[in-house]
Amino acid sequence: MRKIVFLILLAFTGKSFAQGLSASDSVKVLLQNYQYKTALDIVDRLLQTNNSNAELLYLKGMALKGNIKYAEAIKALSELLKLYPNQVSPLIEIGNCYKMIGDYKHAYSSLFKADSISPNKFVRTEMANILFNTDLFDLAAKTYSELLSSDTLNVFLLRTIGRCYDKLTMLDSAMKYYEKTIELNPYDFHSVYPLCNIYIRKRAYQKVIDISEAYLKIDTTEVLMKRMNAYLYLLNKDYQSAVSKFKICYSHSDTSIFTIKYLGVSYYKLNIFDTAKVYLEMAFNRDSMDAQTCNFLGISCSQSYWKKLGIYYLKKAIVLLNPDPVFLSGIYTNLAEACNGYSKYNDAVTAYLKAYEINPSDTLLPYRIAKQYDKWLDNKEMAIKYYSLFLSVKQPATDETSTDKDGGLVISYYSAAKGRIKQLQKDLKK
Repeated sequence: MRKIVFLILLAFTGKSFAQGLSASDSVKVLLQNYQYKTALDIVDRLLQTNNSNAELLYLKGMALKGNIKYAEAIKALSELLKLYPNQVSPLIEIGNCYKMIGDYKHAYSSLFKADSISPNKFVRTEMANILFNTDLFDLAAKTYSELLSSDTLNVFLLRTIGRCYDKLTMLDSAMKYYEKTIELNPYDFHSVYPLCNIYIRKRAYQKVIDISEAYLKIDTTEVLMKRMNAYLYLLNKDYQSAVSKFKICYSHSDTSIFTIKYLGVSYYKLNIFDTAKVYLEMAFNRDSMDAQTCNFLGISCSQSYWKKLGIYYLKKAIVLLNPDPVFLSGIYTNLAEACNGYSKYNDAVTAYLKAYEINPSDTLLPYRIAKQYDKWLDNKEMAIKYYSLFLSVKQPATDETSTDKDGGLVISYYSAAKGRIKQLQKDLKK
């Protein structure tokens, strides 16, 4: 191995010098040919005698980056910036390295600094991409739009602005940008497909059929579009066409659970229950937790020969459609707390009451409800009612008061409820 490295070093150093190439030029040749390990070996040797050479430090950073040693690359390029703080290239590469390790905050900061020194469209685009990847879609859309103002026919920018508005559920704006993109490039699947999804949300099924049919005339091989096209016929209640379309997908090796399931559903809608069972059971065997599949499969079985099996699937559908009450009650409790955080106090008490209705075994919920009426809604009668309910179901495990490890007084919920009832009753008598 050492002999091979020596021969490469000889080829790209000694021989290169004879031809007028510098040591750094030799390293650049290696980097251009993706020989990152060899480039790193050479640049490390060269830095032993000249450890403050800016070009060599930059090349070391690039070699480390090529070797997927992003943290080491950041360190090497940062050493360069200590010597030459306003160098744009190292800042950009440091930003890229941070992005590769998922540290978007430092990536954005480094790119922002680079752009401040020398405004650059590529850098601004990378900054916008980071904003998008961190779900800051409104800020990303603003940055992309600024870039678009000087390049109004840029398909990437148009499509990505559309994606930002899509993520923000600003559907009309998203549609506008997707449609502009498609005008410039009818082959742009990544604009056509989300545009179709928006029309589906708007229940404009025939519109989506027309868009998908037009696209499939251009590209007959796109599996996702063929699958969506078949699904649209199902949504549009043209079940025979849906069966035909899904069967074409299936015959072309699209054995996805989506295609199998909705081929079964299409047969079900045509009352061809025995065939529906075949495909729905295939889907169930791959995802036994899909309540919709269980429901259609149960009915298909009960409407054909497999009536006992139909009962099994329908019972399973019922279980899947009724979540655990503790879990569902917890969701409503979280909703109540979120409403309080947004000063929606009436909505919060409604959510708490729903949580208690679903899970009356939660003995702390009456206290939460009472406190909601007491603290936020100034409804003394209802507060007393639920404090009293809490006291009737919640018994103190030990003393009503205790001390913590630091000697501080800790008052139990039980003691607090008793105290609030007394005070509220006094207030009502005034």
